[in-house]
Amino acid sequence: MQNKNQHVDINSFTFQQVELDRRIEQAKSLYRRSYSSVDILSKPTSLLIPELQELILSGRRISTNFSANHTMSLTVYLEKENLEDLLAEVAAETEAKYRSELEQNKEQNKLLLADQLFNQKKEKEQKALQAKEDKDKAAALAEAEEYFQNLNTN
Repeated sequence: MQNKNQHVDINSFTFQQVELDRRIEQAKSLYRRSYSSVDILSKPTSLLIPELQELILSGRRISTNFSANHTMSLTVYLEKENLEDLLAEVAAETEAKYRSELEQNKEQNKLLLADQLFNQKKEKEQKALQAKEDKDKAAALAEAEEYFQNLNTN
């Protein structure tokens, strides 16, 4: 059964750079807040502090998305060294997914339009057939009336 509320939406499969940029920024933000974007160092504080100093001096940055944990040991979250490359991969995957969704929407709209055109043609043919049947019935009724009219006059 066809849903009468469905309609073909050309904008649903048209590439929009603004939508892609929004999706990429959202994906990057989610990635930055995931454990995939950091190297986790967890050691006793006395062992970790010297190593952490070296890493910071070499240009590594402590992640602002995770707070350091410390009880008996210290856990620090450093941004991955190749974070920009990883974010570029996230952006490429997001774009590929977006383009795939556009293609799926295009295919769904194409099938919906084909179904609507088929049903429209079928309805038109049914109306034409109904009109012909109505005309034939009217002609048959007129012929029957004429026949009975002739019987009454004889």
